[in-house]
Amino acid sequence: MSEITAYWLAGGPLMIPLAALCFFIWYWVVALARRLREERSALPARAERYACGGSPGPETIRDRILEIRLAEVSPFARQLRVLRVLVVSAPLLGLLGTVKGMITTFLLLSARGTASIELISTGISEALVTTQVGLVIALPGLFGAYAIERQLRDLHASLDQLESHLSASAVGKTTR
Repeated sequence: MSEITAYWLAGGPLMIPLAALCFFIWYWVVALARRLREERSALPARAERYACGGSPGPETIRDRILEIRLAEVSPFARQLRVLRVLVVSAPLLGLLGTVKGMITTFLLLSARGTASIELISTGISEALVTTQVGLVIALPGLFGAYAIERQLRDLHASLDQLESHLSASAVGKTTR
């Protein structure tokens, strides 16, 4: 535990926003994936009921499926964009820690006029720790965003398939 604390302290003050960002990314990934999984199981049945209400023709079915996409699926796409922004900001925040650590090192060197190994290693340690933490935070978030994007594509595909099936059924009913 003392090694973890020492590592945390070596990263400097930017470790707090990095930890908060890590929490937000994971919260966003888990919450979005859970809601999207629930929607993938419930949306096709709701979409079918709505699209077929009143014995519509193929044009009406397409319009209703489009309405469903805009109302039900578009919010997930917007939330995925927010997740991507959070993920991209992690390495940038780590880079900010790198710059801060290097500036601290150079300021201490110029103030003391001499270079000691402890002085240099403290600033460089802060720089490298925040960079590493930013990258470690971003990589799982990137994989999470990719998994959510796949679920979103699967939801679009199931709505496409439902639309094709319902439109074909509507055409078959009108030609009889």
